[in-house]
Amino acid sequence: MSEQMLKEILSEIKNMKAQINRLEERYEEGQQKIEQDIGVLQQDMAAVKEDITGMKQDISILQQDMAAVKQDINVMRGDIDNLKQEVKATCQKVDKLELRIENEVIEKIRALFDARQVHEERFQRIMDRLDDISTDTRYLVVRVAKLEKLAK
Repeated sequence: MSEQMLKEILSEIKNMKAQINRLEERYEEGQQKIEQDIGVLQQDMAAVKEDITGMKQDISILQQDMAAVKQDINVMRGDIDNLKQEVKATCQKVDKLELRIENEVIEKIRALFDARQVHEERFQRIMDRLDDISTDTRYLVVRVAKLEKLAK
């Protein structure tokens, strides 16, 4: 082997060592960057865990609220059913009252109207008789006055 070849090999080895050193530096830089990224990821993961915990609490509260809403809806349904029954009972009472009014009250009103009509006719006859009596009384007063004049 010649000296020239040995120099070339040595030169190649030096180049390779330089490349290895550069690769090691890049490796260390990459590793540091990865470690930094891992630190950031760990912080992000901690924040995500906190967010998930908060979300779980929110979901739990929402579930409780939904249960309360469901209970309220069930109570309202019961109240609505009671109202429907009360309205139905009221309608039945109104129907009975309407029938009673038609059958009893209207007949009684007619009877009262007929009685008023009868009384009015009777009062009219009495008034007519009073007019007749008044006329007769006036005639008699005039006649008595004339007789008294004659008697004097």
